[in-house]
Parts: sequence; structure tokens; C-alpha cells
Amino acid sequence: MAWGEVPMVVKDEINYNMPLASIADIYDLIVSDLKNAEQMVPDNYTKEPFARNGVNIAVNKGAVKATLAYVYMSMAGYPLNKGTEYYQLAAGKAKEVIDASKKGTYYYKLLPDYKQVYSMEWNKKNPEVLLGVYYNLGIKAITNAPLADFLADYAYGGGGWGDTNGEIKFWYDFPKGSRKDASYFPKIILKNETQLRDWWEDPDPTAPRVVIAPCFMKKVETTTGDEFDYTNPKVLMNQNGEKTHQIIRLSEVYCWYAEAVGRSKTGSITEAVNLLNEVRNRANGTAVADRDIYKTTMSYDELAEAAYNEHGWEIAGYYWGNIATRARDMLRMDRIKDHFEYRKLNPAIEVAPGVFRKEAVSVSGTWNDSKVHLPRPFVDSSINPNLKN
Repeated sequence: MAWGEVPMVVKDEINYNMPLASIADIYDLIVSDLKNAEQMVPDNYTKEPFARNGVNIAVNKGAVKATLAYVYMSMAGYPLNKGTEYYQLAAGKAKEVIDASKKGTYYYKLLPDYKQVYSMEWNKKNPEVLLGVYYNLGIKAITNAPLADFLADYAYGGGGWGDTNGEIKFWYDFPKGSRKDASYFPKIILKNETQLRDWWEDPDPTAPRVVIAPCFMKKVETTTGDEFDYTNPKVLMNQNGEKTHQIIRLSEVYCWYAEAVGRSKTGSITEAVNLLNEVRNRANGTAVADRDIYKTTMSYDELAEAAYNEHGWEIAGYYWGNIATRARDMLRMDRIKDHFEYRKLNPAIEVAPGVFRKEAVSVSGTWNDSKVHLPRPFVDSSINPNLKN
């Protein structure tokens, strides 16, 4: 829950002193709405504008079930800590989606190559997307901010906005393979250069780079609709885009199912491991030696952590289009405090032989649990005094 306790508006009324609803009550309303939606929407749509290019544009039953699965995952963890029962509910809903997809009730399937997942080729027809928000530059239905995720000293599009960048430790731990190559810029070109460099390079000691960090490549797109090419410093880009917001993908449902089975310590480890291997095999690419790394001899705890990590890598860098970001996973597992303390230390990491890099953005202060929530918007808190606490 981004802001924690907030007013819950369920009637068409104006009340500037509306009390804050508890997190439990907010979740109960979400679950109630999703259960109602589950009974109201069809398995699939067949006519425009609800379906197009062979995929559902409107929300269908599979999308609702998948959303409910992650809501149950969130309720099982922090701050409600409902535990085993809700992990079992999450596993059950995720399995409904998985089984129906395998049977053909839903068209969902994993694309064979991870680089296709966020590609322009599959942007409007991705069978892996259960829940998406679709856009169209031609009618000025625009989104995405393609410049937001890379640094200002990159050559592409005249330089990025530098709104975000990847954490160095997360990049370091990220398994090598086609998924990593499609998630981060494999190489970069700095302004006024044509040379491909590693992200950690700082070539001019007289004018050191302000921020040196790995950057994600999932949201970048050109103004021409062509695939983005990080080897071309003159690629045409601007602030507008039309990449679909992929709110839930099938690979995530696989990970949620495996994690929920592990955390509840009930259900088939074999089935969960097989699904997790489908995700990881694609991520690793074509290397035969790296196939089926997860074994059915895993314990439930090992399965849960493997699935948790796989989900983090699977959606890495997709921080605003996804319902289940890495930060939200960390919140439900109550791990943000530990990460806060790690970031305060900010240790130098050897990213290449003899090359050490630290985070450019420092973290300081003393932890308190309010830090897991975003600050409440000023406009809202200035109207409703209950939001000032």
C-alpha cells in the first residue's frame, strides 16, 4: 500500500474530513471488488474494441484471477501478515490461471525469447500479457516517457532524464543471460561519442560523470516504431511513447504460484519447480548447461526464495507499469528495512576486475516503519486534515 491508511471513498459524496480507513479494510474492499469482477467478465473477448490483434484489451477473467492472486500474496505478508491461509489462496488463484492457460481456455503463453517481451514487434499482440494498458501515438494516446530511465550523459535522444537507474548490487547479482541483456543496456554510448562503453566507465578524469550506474532498457522506444538500438547514438527518441504498460504477465503468475506453494508449505513442489524452470530457462537463453537449474529436491523454503528472486529479475526495472514491482515484493516480505541499512553502508562493489563503484544517491538517517510508505500528496493533505498525521 503506497500511502498506508487513506480515506476510502465508497459513496458519491464530498467529505473533506473523511477518516482514514485501515489497511485491512482497504484490502477487504479490493478483494470484494475483484470477486465481483471475477463473476462479471468473460473468459475472453472476441470483438473490438475489447479485443484486438488476438489479445484482450479489456479486463477478462484470467486478468482478474491473476490480480487476486497477487492481492492474496500481499495480504499474506507485511503488514497484515495473514500467513499460510492467504498463501494457499494465492496459489489456488494462480493455479486457476495456469491450468486454464495450459488447457487453452486462455490464450496466454510465454514468448520464446525474453527480448521479445518488451519489444515493439510484440507491443500490441503480446500473448504473455494478462493485464495491460494499451496506447496509440497516432491518436495522441501517449505514455511511457521513453527518456526517463537512462542517464543525462547518454547519447540517445540527446540524453535521458535520469529519473531512475538500477542499483549496482542488484545488477551484480542478476544472473547473466538473454534476460539481463534485454533488461539493461548491455553497452552505452556517451554524449559526443560513438564508442560503445561499459556502464561503469568514466573516461574523462577532468570532467567526471555525475552518476555512474546500470540503466534499464525496457521502456526505451524510438519515434519511428523501430526496435531501439543501443549501438546507434543518433537513434530518434522523444518524451512520448506508446509501449503497452504490462501490468501482469504470465511469467509472474508462474513465480507467484511457486512462491506461494513454498511459503505455505503445501502443494506440489514438482509442479512449482517445473514452472519456475520455464521462466529461468527462457531467461538464460540457449545455453543447454543452464537449463532446469531448479530441482524437485528443493525444500519449500528454498522454492519460495528462488521464486521470489526470479520474480524480481523477471520484472526488474519495470517500476511504474507493473502491479508487483520489486519494491512491493520487498514490502510484503518486510525487507525494506534491511535494504535501507544496506544502502546506508553503500559498500563499493567490484563491477569489473579492479573497478569499484558505489551508489551515487546516498541513504542516511534512522529507520522507522513510516519509511515504507510514500509521502502523502500535499494537495490532498492540505484539504483533509486526517492525512497530515
